[in-house]
Amino acid sequence: MSDAHSATEVDLVAHSAGGWISRIYLGEKPYCVHGDVTEDTPGLWNARSKVRSLVCLGTPHISQEYWTKRNLSFVNDNYPGAFYADVRYICVAGKAVFGKRRLGGGSG
Repeated sequence: MSDAHSATEVDLVAHSAGGWISRIYLGEKPYCVHGDVTEDTPGLWNARSKVRSLVCLGTPHISQEYWTKRNLSFVNDNYPGAFYADVRYICVAGKAVFGKRRLGGGSG
């Protein structure tokens, strides 16, 4: 990641739509639901090896709204729930993505 800080992984903190956009960023599938990106387009995804945790603040992981349904369907069909076991997921004031309970009473 950064030579200045010797970091190999980061913790992402995302608000609202940034939470599900971050889930796309972690994944290996190109986000090509709108026709402007193809499977061969280099993009900002497949970053799972660089992310230690994803904190979602007020993220709508499920929606019936017309303008977000297609996007969230892509995310939830390809990366359901807390998809990657090696990434810690934390949702605050959001619904529908549940992490695994950990010792100490918190959820991850």
